[in-house]
Amino acid sequence: MLGHSLGAHLCAILGRRADGSAPDALVTVAASVPWFRHYPRGGLVEYATGIAVPAVTAAAGYWPTPGFGAPAPRTLMREWARMVRTGVTPSDDGPPIRIPTLAVRLGGDRLVTPAAADHFERYVDPDALSSWTYTVEQCPPGDSAGHVQWARSPAVVVEHIVRWWAGAQVPAGPTREPVREPARRNVSATAYTTASTASPIIDA
Repeated sequence: MLGHSLGAHLCAILGRRADGSAPDALVTVAASVPWFRHYPRGGLVEYATGIAVPAVTAAAGYWPTPGFGAPAPRTLMREWARMVRTGVTPSDDGPPIRIPTLAVRLGGDRLVTPAAADHFERYVDPDALSSWTYTVEQCPPGDSAGHVQWARSPAVVVEHIVRWWAGAQVPAGPTREPVREPARRNVSATAYTTASTASPIIDA
């Protein structure tokens, strides 16, 4: 199951299921806990937006400003605003996620700071977590590693997910057998790169 941005929180909820209905693995892209304290300048812009959301959505019935790329539904925005103000998410209660999880960070993401991404990744058992950053340098010419724009040309990210999933199928430990399928050879180790400096989630 793949979840982007707020969709990663749905992945986290379903990934904890213990009744056999959990997915085999999770992939999150641009996942974060957007608590205002994770942002520059004390998160003043984020906090002010989180305060404004209930009133604006009550009056308009939705979030009308284009700061999120398009007008947004009232319920979704109120859930986001609650996380911004409190740092509390639906993933705060319950055991760690123990199914294989790949967290993809975006090097050109202006909406997710490293601290916000770290907060989300703490919900995953360290033994189950792989983290990889899609850097601006890895983008083909004319493409982007931005929060939303990456999806317009997702080939590099998709290729990395496929390689990761192939490696995740190999049993771990002393019983691990050599992998003979070429597509599963030379699976790169988890890559950690420095994310670019993030700016406020909504520009003032």
